[in-house]
Amino acid sequence: MTHTPLSGTNLIEAGAGTGKTYAIAGLYVRLLIESALPVREILVVTYTVAATDELKDRIRRRVRDALCAFQTGWGTDAFLIALLKKFPEPGERVHAAERLTRALRDFDEAAIHTIHGFCQRVLRENAFESGELFDTELITDDQQIRLEIVEDFWRNHFYETAPEVAAYALEQKYSPESLLRFIGSRAFLPEWRIVPEMEPPDDEERGRLVERLRRELSALRADWPTCREEVSARLGDPALKANLYGSRVPWLIAEMDRCLAGENTSLFLFAGFEKFTADKIAASLRKGGTSPEHPVFELCRTIWGLSSQLKVALDRHLLFLKRELIRAMTEELPQKKQQRNVQYFDDLLLRLRRALLKPGGEGLAQAIRRRYRAALIDEFQDTDPVQYVIFSAIFREAGNILFLIGDPKQAIYSFRGADIFAYLTAASQVEAVHTLDANWRSDPVLIRAVNTLFSRRENPFVFPEIAFRPARAGNETFTEKLTIEGCSEPPLQCWFIDADGGDEAQKPLPKGIARPRVARAVAAEIARLLLLGRQGRAMIGERALREGDIAVLVRTNREARLCREGLAALRIPAVLHSTGDLFDSPEAMEMERLLLAVLSPDRAELLLAALATDMVGCNLAALDALRHDEQAWETWREGFRSYHRIWEKGGFLKMFRLFLDREQVRGRLLAFADGERRLTNCIHLSEALHREADERNLGMAALIQWLAEKRDPRRASKEEHQLRLESDAEAVRIVTIHKSKGLQYPVVFCPFPWGGTAERDELLCYHDPVDHGQICDLGSEDYPDHRQRARREALAEEVRLFYVALTRARNRCTFVWGRINGVGGSAPAYLLHGGDDAEDAVFATESRYQKLSGREIHDELKRIAAKARGSIELLDMPSDAGAVRMTGTPCRKVSPFGGDTMRHHVPVRCREFHGAVDHSWRVASFSHLISGVGWNSELPDRDSDRGGRVHDAASCPRIGMLSPGPEHRADPEEIDPSFTFPRGSRSGTLLHEILEKVDFMKTDEPRSAEMIALRLRENGFDPQWQGPVREMVRRVVRHPLVSANIFPIREDPVRHSGGVTPPISGEPEAITLSRIGSDQRLNELEFYFPLKRLTREGLSRLFRETGISAAPASKTFAESLHRLQFDPVRGFMKGYIDMVFRFAGRYYLVDWKSNFLGDHREDYRRDRLAAVMTEHHYVLQYHLYLMALHRYLLRRDPGYDYRSHFGGVFYLFLRGMNPAWGADYGVYYDRPDPERVEFLCQEMIGTGEAK
Repeated sequence: MTHTPLSGTNLIEAGAGTGKTYAIAGLYVRLLIESALPVREILVVTYTVAATDELKDRIRRRVRDALCAFQTGWGTDAFLIALLKKFPEPGERVHAAERLTRALRDFDEAAIHTIHGFCQRVLRENAFESGELFDTELITDDQQIRLEIVEDFWRNHFYETAPEVAAYALEQKYSPESLLRFIGSRAFLPEWRIVPEMEPPDDEERGRLVERLRRELSALRADWPTCREEVSARLGDPALKANLYGSRVPWLIAEMDRCLAGENTSLFLFAGFEKFTADKIAASLRKGGTSPEHPVFELCRTIWGLSSQLKVALDRHLLFLKRELIRAMTEELPQKKQQRNVQYFDDLLLRLRRALLKPGGEGLAQAIRRRYRAALIDEFQDTDPVQYVIFSAIFREAGNILFLIGDPKQAIYSFRGADIFAYLTAASQVEAVHTLDANWRSDPVLIRAVNTLFSRRENPFVFPEIAFRPARAGNETFTEKLTIEGCSEPPLQCWFIDADGGDEAQKPLPKGIARPRVARAVAAEIARLLLLGRQGRAMIGERALREGDIAVLVRTNREARLCREGLAALRIPAVLHSTGDLFDSPEAMEMERLLLAVLSPDRAELLLAALATDMVGCNLAALDALRHDEQAWETWREGFRSYHRIWEKGGFLKMFRLFLDREQVRGRLLAFADGERRLTNCIHLSEALHREADERNLGMAALIQWLAEKRDPRRASKEEHQLRLESDAEAVRIVTIHKSKGLQYPVVFCPFPWGGTAERDELLCYHDPVDHGQICDLGSEDYPDHRQRARREALAEEVRLFYVALTRARNRCTFVWGRINGVGGSAPAYLLHGGDDAEDAVFATESRYQKLSGREIHDELKRIAAKARGSIELLDMPSDAGAVRMTGTPCRKVSPFGGDTMRHHVPVRCREFHGAVDHSWRVASFSHLISGVGWNSELPDRDSDRGGRVHDAASCPRIGMLSPGPEHRADPEEIDPSFTFPRGSRSGTLLHEILEKVDFMKTDEPRSAEMIALRLRENGFDPQWQGPVREMVRRVVRHPLVSANIFPIREDPVRHSGGVTPPISGEPEAITLSRIGSDQRLNELEFYFPLKRLTREGLSRLFRETGISAAPASKTFAESLHRLQFDPVRGFMKGYIDMVFRFAGRYYLVDWKSNFLGDHREDYRRDRLAAVMTEHHYVLQYHLYLMALHRYLLRRDPGYDYRSHFGGVFYLFLRGMNPAWGADYGVYYDRPDPERVEFLCQEMIGTGEAK
């Protein structure tokens, strides 16, 4: 490396473990010393931010080491020693040291960038030369713009197209979403070739075909009723094969009935229609049979042929539209970005390339060359044609220094746009090629094993241009060997897995069975190794093997989860290095459920969903118990109400941190085997939500909507939302192979190396074998040939991925292989059993692999292992039956000599409780007292119909589309909108919220309408209800609550025969809520009061002793108290009074009721309401509320006197309130006498006062 000329264009091929970063740092030092370049003039480009940071650190340290070497005259490694020999004179070394000192001093100016960072900087610093704007915004996601283009395309091409085209597109599952998936995030460069070339479809010809097909179908529809039975008999002819006709004939006849039903028969025939054609019938005869005949069979043959022709025409039409979509995306995407002055990462490269290639672009290239006199391009195997054109245009001029560093054997990022053929093109045009072949990473025996695997085929990487040169060991005295029981085992192990039995007749093992079996076996082996390590019997060099030494490399996030579950079952700590998306995690779903409950804590279904999450931890038994434990339910609901208030006042993050602390979420999640993963995801989600709420000033509902959109599986994920590493502690690493590139681990398991080459995309892409240009085939006549080439390229990348996986190991690598179904096109199949056809390697490999039995596969593997001279070992995959379960976490103590030593396991034992719990003490409520009679008023204003059924709009897909039940007896024209408003707890919650927020004196103002619209939206109601709800509110506030003819005016309150006490003495005033100002009312008045021991019998006795027999519906109410089934209770009584208002110097208690009692105003008449009050125990409810209010007023108002200052109780049935109907409807009123109230307070309220 010290003698490589620092001039021209050079390619350095650096195999796995050969010290690529070491070489880059060495070249950088040489450019500083030998070419006398300042750090600002040496460009270093890599492909990720993490790699950039690592390169900066490694180069800085290398410069510092070189400076020390030139100052002392002594080098610490072979490179520095050789470099010192090039400058033997003291004066030369002084000059070199000065240059290195200057480099360290100026290192903050070092030009070490990602490829996108480099392009952005060049465009910004050369805005005039490049023609780009200064203030263009860089966006991290352009999917929204792509979606807009797709939706415009859908409207333009499908809204007004021919009916048959639209119907066929929908039948083929076309939609804006499917077209967006088809487009993906591809750049669709102008130089890409899209085949086939197509002319616009001939609409007239297709129209004639459709008309003819309709005529033939009409003829068949006309004939079918008269010939149906004959056709059925003909198709049942014994001469026809029974497996095609026979018992299937009735089904075929039924399908034809459905096809021909109605006036407009579908042009797209059902699957069995062909069996009615004369051709199919003739082809389905038994030997020697005579074909049954009927005119319908000939007619069906004609129809089938026309339908097939139409399908071909429609397929070509849709194919043309796909091509048009690509054209539209290629043209419109840059235009829309330019209009919005934004650019995506790919646009940085495209704009720089365009600026370099346009007339006058040479001036920009010269400006960049003056700025950067040398360039080192890292990871060049992951380049693409755009990047190669950029660097070629800038640095290919004579006199420039350009080093391209990479390894084509490790090019595995085609899904990100990397193009191995761009690398191969560059490799054919460079002036010099240098190879690093000394592997400094791995055990020499493991290097020999990998060489054996990849040297046995002529073209192990499929394409001859990617040659495999056997690596040599850079460190023959490798000391940190893995030893088991003091012995070194072969470092490359192949576990053989086969279907049970292993004979030739046995079918291959399905992947669905193989994967979990392999994951369990890997977990069991890891447990065995870790146990040996703890016992000092598995060593790496002089230290014990531990969890952090082991990595499991997988291909997909699904495989990662499978391996993590296997390790968790054995209590082995593991961390997941995954590219999975945060918003696809279960924790994101739980977070959404939690926040919905915090937003609407009074909606039972949302609260229950939140309680069922692992963050809260209520299991099914606990949730069922809440139905009968009013105290617990009320506690939960109040807790979520408090979270709502905190979020509303202090923001999301304050609320969520309090939630984590109060509900002990951390401890609960960490109790799971994957607890660190779960907790990490929760914290990451909270940070993402807080950042979004802060940056965009989002309210509660808007933030939840943003989370829901992020959880949409159709949206593109961002790198910032990739799953974080949950822990840095000692743990087994589970890593995707793509993410493992550039990393190394002592022990590696590759459990699933058998990814296939089947197409995962309807857009077939491959490279022209002549000029390596990108070609995309949508469905040309040469599709089979192009598919072969695409599969060959996919196989080549699979082999490179397998190579990367095997070369991550330092000491040992284990992979699994065997006779598994559907893996014939995988990398191991090609390397270990592949056929000889180089052009169609996939087909040749699949064909040969499928013919091999399990025994033959095992024998071939055995021969390969024999050639490896003890470096490869073939083993039957071990069973997980005897897996060692790690029963404790070892305690560690720090050794005085560094490191740590293992100590004994500390047993964990829980404390036992031997006390007694008084279950009668609790916080009770009205709902608790009545919960045993089959009706639960936990939710506000749950509506019941007259049959006792509860109608909950939550069960409907869209709230607000409910209509009255079929039992209504009113004329449809007479049905009031209040009766058609949806029933259920959601409706009650909505009306409750509106009446709590609305200003009764200003219901006609726009602010009230806006508030009602907002509440409808937040509660999930259709906007169509805004008008009816607003009208209902107007009626409620204008409805007279009392009338003089119902309540005679007396100076002294007396009991009347009707059981109703008049409201007040004196001249009556019309009481309407519209006369009540906001300063004269209290909403949702919460109360507690100490409760003496209370039983069902005691409660019934108290009300009998108060003279309740004279109260409304007295006998029915007295009987109803005997049906209560609550357990004895003492402690506190808790509740919420909907509203207390003051009018004319008197206080009134109000409770809103949205119950649906019927669809006629007579159902809400005063006498009917009295029965409802008794049926639902509301009489008991308002006595409890009145006791609390009475004690409250005694404390807060020194001059308060019940007789003079309490006006009464109003239960307002909202659906029955209409000013035109008068006070006889919708209003239940009572004013219990003061003696009864005082008696109940003395007998029920314990020591202390109401609160």
